[in-house]
Amino acid sequence: MSSIQMQVEQLTQQLQDAGRNRPEDVWNLVESFDQLMLANVAFLRGALSRAPYHRGPVAEETIPLVQKLIQINAHGFISVSGQPATCKHAEQETADEGAPTSHNQSGVVFGDTEQKSYLQGFLHENYLADFVTFIQSQPCFYQIRHRSPNLRVLCGNFPASTRDYTVTRVRSHPDPEQLSTVPWTDTTVLGFDSFTDGCDEWDHIWGHFSTLKRICAEECVSVFLAGREYGQGPLMEDVLLSFFDKAPVMIQLDTTCLHGIKI
Repeated sequence: MSSIQMQVEQLTQQLQDAGRNRPEDVWNLVESFDQLMLANVAFLRGALSRAPYHRGPVAEETIPLVQKLIQINAHGFISVSGQPATCKHAEQETADEGAPTSHNQSGVVFGDTEQKSYLQGFLHENYLADFVTFIQSQPCFYQIRHRSPNLRVLCGNFPASTRDYTVTRVRSHPDPEQLSTVPWTDTTVLGFDSFTDGCDEWDHIWGHFSTLKRICAEECVSVFLAGREYGQGPLMEDVLLSFFDKAPVMIQLDTTCLHGIKI
């Protein structure tokens, strides 16, 4: 039995012992990058009800992407945040919990929501050189950061003037015919000032889980990937899968060990 298989079996037993109702216990058990890969896969599969970076089960819009995310995590990219590229226009919704206003007696409005695909996570540093070469030719924005021994941006191609990059915008109006006259409101923004405001993504994502923070700081780089257009362009998950299909295998969880696991 390989060392990774042994770790899978040992951590799986600990996952079973901790149980669904105490997911924080599971994350506190993680002591290595391989175990972090496994714990994140367990969360994506629904075996854990929450993660340090997400205080609930996998979001509904993420469910169609779960199998791709599992493959990505099993190869050495710990995914922590993201969304698909979608556009939803003139969808009926309730304004202010349905409270009528002087301008809208029904309390019903119509909304537009537009998203760019994005993905944030931690890539094992063994892949760094190959990934930097690969990502430069891809039709997306990217930024790669390192935390140890000091915080720094390694490379990236977001617009030079960009301090914040919007990936989701919304607008609403009681009259769907008037939606195009309403200014957009940014609701999901990738911030790039975190190295100067005292809280970088390692702190923000892992919080009080000091071992997880140490693992990602010492063994990984932080990666932001984002599409260029709302509602179109490649999924960032597909960009990463394309990379792992071509790159030499540096880190890989034996996903066959997960088959039949009941947690």
